[in-house]
Amino acid sequence: MLSIRAQLTILFVIPLVIATGLVAFVGQRISRNAVEQYASSILMTDAESKRDSIMALVRRQRTAAANLLENAEANCSISGKLNLVCAREALEQFAAREHADCAVLSTPRASITSRHCQWRPRPPAGNDVEFMLNLSSYRITQSNRDLGTDVLAEFPLAELYRILAGGEFGSSTSALLLTNGQMLAPPLKRQVSAAMSCSATHAVDGEGHKFMVRSLGLPLLGACVVSAMPERQALAPTAMLRRASWLLIAAFVVAALLLCYGAATLIAVPLARLTRRATLLRYGDLETPIPVSGPAEVRKLGLALADAAASLKAARQTELERERAEGESGMAANLAHQINNPLTSVISALSLLENRLDAEHDRKLINYASDDARRIATITRQLVSLYRGPNQPGLLQLPELLTAVIEQQRGEIEKRGVTVRTELAPATVAGFRVELEQALSNVLQNAIAAAAPASEIVVRCSRCREAQEPFRYGARIVIHNRGSGVEPSLRSRLMHPFASSSAVRGKGLGLWAANVAVHKHRGRLRFRSGSGITTVSIFLPHVTSVAA
Repeated sequence: MLSIRAQLTILFVIPLVIATGLVAFVGQRISRNAVEQYASSILMTDAESKRDSIMALVRRQRTAAANLLENAEANCSISGKLNLVCAREALEQFAAREHADCAVLSTPRASITSRHCQWRPRPPAGNDVEFMLNLSSYRITQSNRDLGTDVLAEFPLAELYRILAGGEFGSSTSALLLTNGQMLAPPLKRQVSAAMSCSATHAVDGEGHKFMVRSLGLPLLGACVVSAMPERQALAPTAMLRRASWLLIAAFVVAALLLCYGAATLIAVPLARLTRRATLLRYGDLETPIPVSGPAEVRKLGLALADAAASLKAARQTELERERAEGESGMAANLAHQINNPLTSVISALSLLENRLDAEHDRKLINYASDDARRIATITRQLVSLYRGPNQPGLLQLPELLTAVIEQQRGEIEKRGVTVRTELAPATVAGFRVELEQALSNVLQNAIAAAAPASEIVVRCSRCREAQEPFRYGARIVIHNRGSGVEPSLRSRLMHPFASSSAVRGKGLGLWAANVAVHKHRGRLRFRSGSGITTVSIFLPHVTSVAA
C-alpha cells in the first residue's frame, strides 16, 4: 500500500501536470497559428510592396519608350519620313536618361542603335517585356503602328536587385521567378531562393533551413514575386512561449510536490505519533497521554484512541476491583467454612451440656453461649453464600426484584414506622437472582435501620447511561433515606467487612456483601451521606458477563 505522500502525489501532481501540459499545448498551437498568420501577413505585404515597385519601374520605362516614339513622330518626321539624325539624337537622350544599356529605334527603312546594341526580332505580340537568357538584363519593346517604328531598350538588373533586396522587412528574402523556370534574385540570396516556387508556402534550402514562402503574380512580366522568411525566426515567439510553458510546468510540479509534502506531513506526522502510542497501548501502557493534534479527522482519531485507552483503564480497574472482591469473598468463604466445622461441634456440645445442668444460672450462661454460637454460624453461612451460587445467570426484571425485596422487609418497615415510596421504570439486567436479591435486601435493611421514625424511604429504578467511563448503558437503583447519616470517620471504610455505624447496629457485612455482589455483576455501588440524607446508588449494565 502506498504512503500518504505517494498517494497525494499521484492524486494531485499527475493530474496537474496533465492539465498544465494540455493548457500549454493548446496555448502553443493557438500562438503558433497567430504567429504564422502574422508572419504570412508580413511576407504578403513585402511581396506586394516589391511587386508594386517592379510594376512601377517597368511602366515608367515603357512610358518613356512610348514618349520617344511620339517625340520622333512629332519632331523628326518630314513628309511622312523619319529623319534619322534627329531620331538618333532622341534615342541617345532616351538611353542616357533611362540608364539603358542600349536602345534600338527600328524603322521600315533602317535601324538606329544606341550604345551598340544588337538588333533582335520583335518579340511575340502581347509580350513586351523580355528577360535575357543569361539573366544579365531585361528588354522592353514599344511600337508605333502608324509609322511602323519600334523601340527596343535593354536595362540592367541592378534596379530590380535593389527592389528585391530592399523593403521594410530586411529579415525576408525576395526573388522574381519567371514562368520559364528562371530566377532573378540578389546574389546573396540565390541559394535560398533556389528552393522557392510560385505555388509553395514552405521551402527548404540546401543547408536544411526551413522557410515560410508567400508569392504574388506579375502577369506583365510572366513572373511572380516571392518573399520568404526563416521559419525559426518567424516562430521565435512560439519557441519562447514553449520554453515558458515548460518552465511553468516545472514550477507547477515543484509547487505541487511541496504542497503535497506539506499536506501529507500535516497528516502523516500526527498519524505516526498515534501509531507509536497505539503500539504502547497494545503492550499495556494506559498512562501515557494520547497525542491529539493535526487535522480535524486525525484529532478525532486521537480522541477515539484516548477514549479507548480510558475505557480500557476503567475496565482494568473494574476487573481488579472484581478480582479483589472475589478474592476477599473466596477468602471469607474459606475462613467461614473452616470456622463452621468446629462451630457445629461446639453448638452440639453446648446443647448436650444444657440438658444436663440443673441450676438456672448455669442454664442461662449456656443459653447465651448457644445464641452467640448460632450467630457466628449465621455469619459464616452468609459469607459462604457470597461465593457460592447458581452456575448460570438469568434475565432479571429489576422492578419485580425490588418489589419482592420490599415485601420481604414489610414487617421491619411497619415496625420502624417508616414508609417506602417506589418509582420503578422497566429495566432488565442479566445476573444471579439470589445474590442481587440479598445485596438489595442488605442495602434496604440498612436504610430502614438508619431511617428516622415516620420518615420516608425512596426507592427508584430507571434506565440510564453510566456517568463515568466507559459510559455503558444499563439500569440504576437509588435508595435514600432521612436519618442520622453515616459518621464521617466511617465513610472511608464503610465498604469494608465488619464496619457498622452507630445508627445501624449489625454484623457490619451488609454493604460489603452488597458491594461484592454488585462488582461480581460488573456494576458499581456508590453511597453519599450528608445533612441527614444517605443515598446508595447501584449501577448494573444491561448485558454483563458474570463469572459463576
